[in-house]
Order: sequence, then structure tokens, then C-alpha cells
Amino acid sequence: MTVVLVGNAKSGRGLAARLTSRFRERLAQHGIRCLELTLNGDEANPVPRFDPQRFRGARAILACGGDGTVNAVAEAAIRTQSPVYHIPAGNENLVARRYRMDRDPSTFLRALAEHRVIQSDLGSAQGRRFLIMATVGPDARVIERLHFGRTRALGHLAYLEPVLKEAVSPYLPHMTITVDGKNIVDDRPGWLIIANDREYASRLNFASGAAPTSRSLTAVFLPGSNLRDCVNWVLRAWTRRHTRDPRLVSAEGTHIRVECPAGSSDPRLIFQLDGEHDPVIAERLSNGHTGRAAIEVTLDRETLPVLLPPAARV
Repeated sequence: MTVVLVGNAKSGRGLAARLTSRFRERLAQHGIRCLELTLNGDEANPVPRFDPQRFRGARAILACGGDGTVNAVAEAAIRTQSPVYHIPAGNENLVARRYRMDRDPSTFLRALAEHRVIQSDLGSAQGRRFLIMATVGPDARVIERLHFGRTRALGHLAYLEPVLKEAVSPYLPHMTITVDGKNIVDDRPGWLIIANDREYASRLNFASGAAPTSRSLTAVFLPGSNLRDCVNWVLRAWTRRHTRDPRLVSAEGTHIRVECPAGSSDPRLIFQLDGEHDPVIAERLSNGHTGRAAIEVTLDRETLPVLLPPAARV
């Protein structure tokens, strides 16, 4: 039996490297052959892709790192139908949280023996797949600031400076949003979360009803124009009261279009996918000539095989 172990050495201040070593040793003790690969992203290509041929015949793919590491192996998993298992070593680890995957090799070995596999939905934005969410709003600009202004801070501390800068003037663009052809928001400022799952950073589960096996995406629009509005939505989400607010707009569908109206002060649509900023797609979305930008988000036709641990919730 062979498994592929993909490690992200940059995750967790060395935690991913230690976990990779621990899993490699335990797998060897059980006679499991381990093909080890290293994730090497850079500023121009933050989520690299692997050749699917290297994953052919693998019983499972172990992604050791954050959610970006899972995203990096997704294409190979889809092409080979080798299921993914997430070893949490990043900041939020939303995939592992969703399915109760942990850092104990024994849990993975039990999952491998049971081999319960589900097919998880995927979203697609401008040709790039995402597992959990796509957002337009202050969180997206925090990710953009982090991408272009790397500091020596690691982990959650790396977000402190971008968050403080964003708080001075939150990015809450005017948006027009349609879901499956139906207009749900017409030229209003706010924050948009398009979710494939309920999990969100810091357990702020804005799209609490979203599920990765529903064959639909959930669009949640939080209207607002200033920092006070953002703080209000965050506090309501923390206390699970945001869904009772009549101002919240929510809709499910398979095709979501987001447009920045002409004449906006910032004609860009700043967005993030699974906590990552993609500068290539961001440049493609900018349209300084017309003052208008739009992004199409769809439910992907492909699904991602996921290996469930014994305690998994589906």
C-alpha cells in the first residue's frame, strides 16, 4: 500500500515538518510505503500544483499544512480519485476542523483501514477552484495586504498589522449580486461570503447552513459601510445571532455573479479564495477602462474525494 505525503515546510513554524516526520515513521512501522513531496509556493504562484501522475495508485493523500496545502493537492486527488486527508498545521485548518481530522497518526491509520470516502463539492472562481470559501470584503483586503507586505511575524501574528490597517478604512465595496440569474443585491456596500462549507476563520461561521455535499454554494451578503458595521456583524456571528438579523441577505445556488458598478471609487474586486490571494486573477479582474469589474463563481462539476476519520461529521 502506498500513500502520498505532501508537507508544507512553511506551515506552523516548523510544526508541519515535525508532523511529516512523525507520520512517515508511523506509516513505515505499519508497512505502508510513503511517497513524500514538498510544497514550494512563492509570491507569483502561492498555490502550486502537482503532476497527478505522481499520485496514481495512492491509497490516500496526506496534506500536512494549512488549507492552502489541501488546495494544492486537490487537482491531483480529483484526477486520480485518491482521497485527501488533512493533517492540520496551518493557522485555521478549516478542512481538518470540518471533518475532525487531527495530528495523531493513529487516527489516520484507523481512517485508512475503514476507508470511508465522501465526495466534497468544490467552487470555482475565474478558473481557480476553492474548497471552502470565496469572499469580497475586508477579509479579502487583509489577505491582499498580507500577500504584498510580508513581515517576519508568523502564524496569527502575521495578520495583526494588515488587520489594523484595514480597520482604518474597511473595504466594503458597492456590489450587485445575482444568484442563478436572480438579483439579490443591487448596488449596495458590504461584505460578501460565498461558502461551500460553514467553517470560517476564528469560528465566525457566517454561512452556518452551508455544507460541502449540498451541490450548491451559499452566498451571504452583510450590508455595511464602516468599521462599526463590520464589528457588529463579527460580534453577531460569534454569538450565533447574525442569521436572525433581517438585514442579512442569503441565497443558495450554483452560479453567482458579483459586479462592481461603474463609477465606484475603487473599480477593483478584491477577493480571496480559501485564505489565499491570487495576484494573476486579481489583475485579470481589474478593469480601469470601464471602471467595472465582475467575478463569476460557480459550483464546479468535479468533486474532491475526502478520507473521513472515525469521528467525522458529514
